[in-house]
Amino acid sequence: ESNISVGKNPSSLAVNTQNGDIFVAHGTEGVASIIDKNNRVKTFDLDSLLGTGYFPFFFSFLNQDQRLLIINPQIHTFALYDVGNLTVIASGNIGFPPVNALASEPTGLFFIRSADGTLTLMNASGVMNRISVSSSAEQPYFSNPRGIYMASEADKIFVMNIGSNVVTVIDASTQKPIGKISVEDSPRGSVFLNATQKLYIFSPSSKSITVADMTKPGYPTENITIEAHPIGINVNQKTKRIYVATQDNTGIVVIDGDTNQIVTVIALPEKSFPQSVSINEDLNRVYVGLNGRNSLVAIDGKT
Repeated sequence: ESNISVGKNPSSLAVNTQNGDIFVAHGTEGVASIIDKNNRVKTFDLDSLLGTGYFPFFFSFLNQDQRLLIINPQIHTFALYDVGNLTVIASGNIGFPPVNALASEPTGLFFIRSADGTLTLMNASGVMNRISVSSSAEQPYFSNPRGIYMASEADKIFVMNIGSNVVTVIDASTQKPIGKISVEDSPRGSVFLNATQKLYIFSPSSKSITVADMTKPGYPTENITIEAHPIGINVNQKTKRIYVATQDNTGIVVIDGDTNQIVTVIALPEKSFPQSVSINEDLNRVYVGLNGRNSLVAIDGKT
């Protein structure tokens, strides 16, 4: 593994799979970093690009159109950056505070989740379509939604509700809730392994990963004990390995998606405080943002 020095508070990572670049959002600075596949770092000034005081808290990247979505939840705004032409093609206000965003390559859309229960679909030109997926009195689906994840292979969207012990399952075609997955406590994030059709869910207050089988009625679950509090998660679809950043031992737990067994725990420097995890599947390289050290660590997935 190698340590890569970047700016303060690397809060979110996104991967350009076409050239291997990693985009790093800095939640307390008006800049962003780009790390190429040779681990060289360059920064670009968002203050001059978007205006003073624009602190990016998280990124999402649409590879097919080379669009970087930059979100500032503090002032409820977004900017859509054309990486190829180095221009901002759209910007504006999302409305209620955005809490997460993801890019769907099959649909060519960004899915933005807001705190009010609204799901915003944005195309590569920045045109938005807001969809209300509010709960019903008979069967409430949402309670302080936080994380969002789209499994394109399964045509499903998963919404993590930190106000309950539930993950909401949404039909991606209709944008309507179709079911719920019960978990231990206040889920925050998830990843979906296409090969097994299983969803891996984490909660920072739990020392385990909940695995839901999406091929069976009722989405039965099992728990993988990791002996640490998870804070971030990602998956390499090619190697079928799940990487979990933890708060307690500042390490990365590696899970085999075929067996759901822990393969290894990758140690990190003391007081690293890992948070975001991003993966370049072509290079089989894992990037972890270390808030405690203002740096990233690049891990060879073969280790």
